[in-house]
Amino acid sequence: MWNVCSRDAFTDRRRCYRSVPISTPESTAGRSCGSTRRTLRRWLGWEVIVVSCASGLPGWKGVDRFPNLVESLEDEQVCSRPLGLALDTQRTNSLIAVDAYAGIWVVDMVSGVKKQLVSRDLVLDGFGVNRKPRLFNSVAVAKNGDIYWTESSSDFDLQDAVSTIFANPSGRLFKYDRKSKKNTVLLDQLYFANGVALSPDEEFVLVSETFASQVRRVYLKGEKAFESDIFVSGLPGLPDNLSGDGSGLWVPLDVAADAENPLLVHLMPNVPLIRKFCARVIALARLPFQLVHRLLPNAYTRRFLYSIGHFETLNFLIPARTTVVRMDWSGRIVGSLHGLDGTSGSSATHAVHVGEYLYLGSVRNRFVGRVRLPPGLVTGEPAPIHEKILDDAPRPKQGKLKVIRKDGEGEL
Repeated sequence: MWNVCSRDAFTDRRRCYRSVPISTPESTAGRSCGSTRRTLRRWLGWEVIVVSCASGLPGWKGVDRFPNLVESLEDEQVCSRPLGLALDTQRTNSLIAVDAYAGIWVVDMVSGVKKQLVSRDLVLDGFGVNRKPRLFNSVAVAKNGDIYWTESSSDFDLQDAVSTIFANPSGRLFKYDRKSKKNTVLLDQLYFANGVALSPDEEFVLVSETFASQVRRVYLKGEKAFESDIFVSGLPGLPDNLSGDGSGLWVPLDVAADAENPLLVHLMPNVPLIRKFCARVIALARLPFQLVHRLLPNAYTRRFLYSIGHFETLNFLIPARTTVVRMDWSGRIVGSLHGLDGTSGSSATHAVHVGEYLYLGSVRNRFVGRVRLPPGLVTGEPAPIHEKILDDAPRPKQGKLKVIRKDGEGEL
């Protein structure tokens, strides 16, 4: 049993309302329901759970497990693994869910009825090579109901996702037309396509290119329709799911980077021989366990196969810190939130703004975090100026930051 926790700031001690079986809450979605009642919907592991927040206190209601029950994480290839979700714009109680293995589904949040929209058995267009999707990831829904979704890789499943670091980019961004039920490829050869977000006027769609530490933009209207460019690049980490509102965009970093914690994936493109060597080592390490598992399926070989190829293998390399970047719709960074002492968990993969709080999901944590937002960060005011202050004490890994604002000073 793991905890669903609330915190008013990254450095506050967690307040846990109730122990519930939560594992790797990758994605979140929510909407405001007035000044005194808000509803937050989350995808927790393999289960859809609706959280109704009245006066800031969450109550839990399990909606449905999707599509099957599971016993452990290594069963995800058989029982599925949801990664992305978005509230449907066509029906109030409808949720669009993306499962890494099972494709894209629409789920009725009241009845639990599910319908598949996109299957992994379809051969979809690509720029040069048409192929079946392998690793479904994220989703955004337009006002007319059309769905924009990403495939992180067409070469590897989530259980073999470590290999995507060493392979050539094969991620894609698609548009699914709800009326014609057809998929149109908008971008191809993305270096692990991830989060998706539509601009408020739906003039363009954004997609995280995680291993390139950048966000790409595809224009949907006007003279530049279906042309693409780089919305922002050089992010200090690996961007994951995107969530936007009228003022700007939340960009959580699954893995944050700095001078002391460089990113392994940024070194790989420049050393093709090492990439090839690492890819072959992983393949050879999996081979004997694959052979044994085919002849005699058992929990031990299944666990080894999961550990070798899954991103979980690299968890020991990831610093215990959380970073969420706030941007406006022109691509300008207007602020950021940082948890540097480990109390906020390890990484954030989705951030959703509901009321005065930012709710954080993470594929690496076993709780859902809640952070009270500073006022200027929500409205999109210019980022404060940061000045590093050194201590007389022994040098820490992170210096204290003094925030200089118009209305006074404070510390992060």
